[in-house]
Amino acid sequence: MSVSYGSIAIGKCFATPTNDVRQVVGLDRGSVSYVVRGKLAFPSWDPAAWQITSQDAFAKEVIAEVAPDWRSAGSTRL
Repeated sequence: MSVSYGSIAIGKCFATPTNDVRQVVGLDRGSVSYVVRGKLAFPSWDPAAWQITSQDAFAKEVIAEVAPDWRSAGSTRL
């Protein structure tokens, strides 16, 4: 299941099917910039490490919005 475009906003977090958490850090003309946190990795706030994809691809790649608690990747779905 994908999320709706309208739910993608800066600061929100979304889980992937592999339980990574993506936090949206930027939106610009149909593209989404995000940082990833897995079970052992911490997000990088360095813009050089940000990942960028289209809003359409981002919405299809995540399964649910989650609480922005970095210590429990994918554990609290909203």
